Amino acid sequence: MDREPDHTHAGPATQTPDAPPERSFEEGAEAAPPGVRVMEVVRWILLLAVIAAAFSSVHAYVVFARGQDAPSARRGARYFCPMHPQITSDHTGECPICHMALEPMPEHAPAPVPVPGPASPPVPAPTGAPSMRPAGVSASAPKAETTPSPPPPAAPPDTTPITLALDRTQAIGVRTALVERRGAPGSIRATAAVEVPEQGRAEVHVRAPGFVESISVRDVGVKVKAGEALAAVYSPEVLQAQHELLTIRSWTTPSASPSDASAPPPTAIARKKLELLGVGAATVDRILATGQPIRAVGVSSPISGYVTRKDVVLGSYVMPDKVLFEVADLGRVYVVASLYAHQLAGVRAGDEATFTTPLLSGRSFATRVELVYPEVDLATRTARVRFRIDNGDLALRPGQFGTIELRGKGAEALTIPMDAVVDTGRSVYVFLAEDGGRFVARSVELGASIDGRFVVESGLQEGQRVVSGATFLIDAESRLQASLAASSRGP
Repeated sequence: MDREPDHTHAGPATQTPDAPPERSFEEGAEAAPPGVRVMEVVRWILLLAVIAAAFSSVHAYVVFARGQDAPSARRGARYFCPMHPQITSDHTGECPICHMALEPMPEHAPAPVPVPGPASPPVPAPTGAPSMRPAGVSASAPKAETTPSPPPPAAPPDTTPITLALDRTQAIGVRTALVERRGAPGSIRATAAVEVPEQGRAEVHVRAPGFVESISVRDVGVKVKAGEALAAVYSPEVLQAQHELLTIRSWTTPSASPSDASAPPPTAIARKKLELLGVGAATVDRILATGQPIRAVGVSSPISGYVTRKDVVLGSYVMPDKVLFEVADLGRVYVVASLYAHQLAGVRAGDEATFTTPLLSGRSFATRVELVYPEVDLATRTARVRFRIDNGDLALRPGQFGTIELRGKGAEALTIPMDAVVDTGRSVYVFLAEDGGRFVARSVELGASIDGRFVVESGLQEGQRVVSGATFLIDAESRLQASLAASSRGP
């Protein structure tokens, strides 16, 4: 009986229909998540856009740089940026730096300020064509056969000519004024005050210590005469000198005659001592006539005038250094005015003047310059000018204010408004207003002032127009552009 072959180890076991299928763990590509392909497309699109933008920027810069370096681009430029004059174009647009709208270029536009950047070889200019140079460097020009004109005055330091459009000029309120010739100052007006002359003052002192026993003048402002008693003072030293005088006289008999007729009397020394102590000659004669000393000797006024100061009371102890009274003669007074240094140029001693005061409406006092004080006040930068006025009717009083008017005697001169002058301390200049909105700084030398205007000694000509309003803004813009030009040129 034949046996069936055994297939147990002949190969892999055959699965039965009821057994579960075995899982496969072989490596292979997995399915991509949804949306990945869309993201890849978007990424490539963004990368291409960035590359295109970079290429466009580089191309625009190269074209712009070539246009700035080429002389033909400068000749064809019709628009520029007011804030960055080096930016020019032949069509309207906006500045790539500040994004301001380009404005039409005036007829006389300033040379563009070079933009700092990487060095590049200069573009040679064709023969006969003007070459582009940095601002501030003039190109050589063919010699003219006509007579050369005189060189223009040197510009002030740290300034450069600027050009402004009409709308900007109106926006900042630029005003101009003519350089015109005017006559000599009709007057120089200044505030002045009435003062008492130094030689019209007198102080009353005692010459020996003592006590005030009576006062004749008790109020300030009282008019007194020369020699009039103001107070009586008891002084032990003066009383002792009176006793010495009377004693010496009693030793001398009237019948005795001196051996020398020309010799002074024995009482001369004692009499002189009393006079040196402030006792008047009339008082000494009265002492000798009565034979009795005077207890309280009077103190009199040395001049005629008005008592302007009283510093004594009844019973006070006074010393020689104490001022008892002050008397002022107001028959003549001083009028003192303060003038600035530039106003003193035409003031001389003897110049005619007129003084008026609001307290005396309709009345004026004719006078002349008596003295120009040699020093200038450091605080006010003014010098004092003195006038003398007769004041017999006492119309003017010390401390009273008024106006002094000096009459000028000079010839006509060029003048400009005071607001047009820029004084930096190192230089004095103005801005000339030229055609096309161009403003150029010009150094000037100034003289005296005439009714709110300065006399121009040199630097300007009659008929020129200078900036008289918004001068500070024009000066600031000029200095800013000059600084930018200097920084771009480097050391």
